[in-house]
This record gives sequence, C-alpha cells and structure tokens, in this order.
Amino acid sequence: MVYKYTPPSAYGQGAFTLEGGYMAREKDIDLVGHNNPAAAGLIGNSLVEEQDGLYLQGIYGFAPRWRLGLRGEILGLTNTSTKPDGGSETFDDSYRATAMVDWTLTEFSRLRLQASHGEYDLEDSKEDITEVFLQAVFSLGAHGAHSF
Repeated sequence: MVYKYTPPSAYGQGAFTLEGGYMAREKDIDLVGHNNPAAAGLIGNSLVEEQDGLYLQGIYGFAPRWRLGLRGEILGLTNTSTKPDGGSETFDDSYRATAMVDWTLTEFSRLRLQASHGEYDLEDSKEDITEVFLQAVFSLGAHGAHSF
C-alpha cells in the first residue's frame, strides 16, 4: 500500500510518501531423486518451506531537492521448513533498518547516501551487518518529455 502527499511547493519540498507491504511464500517441492542411496526411501516425499515478512518506509522532502527516508524490514515472522523425512526446523526472524538522504541535482540526476543495519538469522548463529552506500543516478537518452 502506498500513500503519497504532494504539496504545491517547489522541487518536492514537503512531499511525503508512506509505503508498506506484506509478503508470504510457500514452497512445496516433491523429492524425485537423490544422489545419496540411503535417501532413496525419501523419494516421493515433500519439502515444505513457509516464510513471510513485511516492510514500512517513509520518505519526506525536507527542503527543495532534498529527501530523507527511513525503512524497516522484518523477514521470518513465519519461518519453517518441513523436511522430506518428516523432521522440521524453525528459524528466527531477520530484520534491517535503513536511513537515507538524497539530493536531486537536476531532473536527470540524483545522489543518495544510504546506511543500513541488519541482524540476520543464519543456520547456526545471528550475524549483524552494517552497510553504507553512495549512489549516483543519471537518466540518459530519449524520454517522453523531450525528443532527441
């Protein structure tokens, strides 16, 4: 879902976007073969995995051509795996929080600085990861507003 507010001010000042979403997936895979002869009795059984997650982000134009954004994500509210042998595993959730600021130089170029911190559930442990990106976005070539 998305909510957008665009005021009449210049260059996006005061504009606000709030966006969120929920995603779910289920994999149901039948085992039709295996390299290990000891697993031959499992052929015909299923591997079933279920996982879901959600995100929420907001972006605000705090000055002409400048935006600030925050985003939160969580994956694995449901995070289970049922193996072909009937055993099952449950995994913890993983999350990430992100902040960004961007500057629109022209209608064809933008610079964005983004920092994220996440805690990810791995098979045997949790891992904290921090990422920082500087991105330059340029739009080149013919487009609807002008013909070249």
